[in-house]
Amino acid sequence: MLNNIASLVSDRLETPSAERLIGSIVVQLIIGGSSRIAQRFVAANPHEQFIVAGRQDIELWLADTDGSAFERFVDSLPVAPKNVHLFAAVTDPRSSTDVVTAVNVTLPGTVLDVAKSSGFAVTTYGTALESLGPSTNPYLESKRAVAELVDDAADSGVDAMHVRFHTVYGAAIPQPHMFLGQILDALVAEKSFDMSSGEQLREYHHVDDLVEALNILSATRPSRWVTISHGMPVQLRVLAESIFSSFDRTDLLNIGAIASAPNEVFQAREIPTVELAGVSFREPITGVVDYMHQAFAMKSPENERNEK
Repeated sequence: MLNNIASLVSDRLETPSAERLIGSIVVQLIIGGSSRIAQRFVAANPHEQFIVAGRQDIELWLADTDGSAFERFVDSLPVAPKNVHLFAAVTDPRSSTDVVTAVNVTLPGTVLDVAKSSGFAVTTYGTALESLGPSTNPYLESKRAVAELVDDAADSGVDAMHVRFHTVYGAAIPQPHMFLGQILDALVAEKSFDMSSGEQLREYHHVDDLVEALNILSATRPSRWVTISHGMPVQLRVLAESIFSSFDRTDLLNIGAIASAPNEVFQAREIPTVELAGVSFREPITGVVDYMHQAFAMKSPENERNEK
C-alpha cells in the first residue's frame, strides 16, 4: 500500500543524523518489485537506497485515471527519487488486452508525465523482439508503444531510457508460457514437447549478467533506446536438443510438430552492445542447460513432496 511504502522509507531515515543526511541520500524507486530482474537488481546494489512498489500500489495508481495518485505518492516521500525503474510488466499472452495496456503502457505514461515536473530519471524495460515491427502480440505492441512514449518524453526534457532485453533465465523457475517453461513442464510431466522447426534465433541472458549490464546503463544512460545484446544467438532447435539430451529424454522432443510464428528471427541481427563490452556474459547453451537442471530440481514432484 502507498502509506506502507512511505512509512517504510520514513522508518529507514529516522536516525539521529537523518535531518543532516536526508538531502544527500539518493533513492531509487522500483516499480514491480516481484520481478526476478528487479529483485536481483536490488540485491546487487546493497549500498543503494530503494523504495519498492508492488502490485497493490500499481493497482491503486491505475485506479486513479488522472494519474494524480502516483504524483501524490512521489510528493509524499521524504526523499525524492533520483531514478524510477519500471520493471512491472504483463507478459502472459493469455492476459486481456486491457490489462496489458494498463500495466505496460498507461502506467509508464503516467510515470513519464510526472517526471516532467518532478525531475527524476525514468528507465522502462522492453523486449528486443519489439524492434521487429508491428505484431499481433499485445505484449510486443505494448512495448513498442512504451518506446514511443519514452521518445516523446525525452523530447520534452525527461531523462528517459528504454532498455530492451533478450530472453532472460536464471534465479527462478521459468514462467510456464515461455519456451523454457514449456520445456520444463514437459520434462517434469514426462510428456511430449511439440515445437516448430526451431530454426529461429534467440539470445539468452543470465539474469545476473543482465543486472550487471543494467548497472552500467543506469550509470551512463548512453541513449534513449538501448538493446542489451551479447551477440551469441542460438537456434531454438539446438537449445532444445541440448536440454533434452542433458536429461537423456530426447524421446520427448518433437521438432517440426507446429508451425513457426510470423515475423521470426532466422538470421543474426544484433551485434554486441558497445557500452557493455566489460560484461562477461555466460555462454548461453551451457548456462541454460545448467539452469534447467536447477529448475527441474525445484519443480520435480519429489521435491514438491519433500516441501510438504
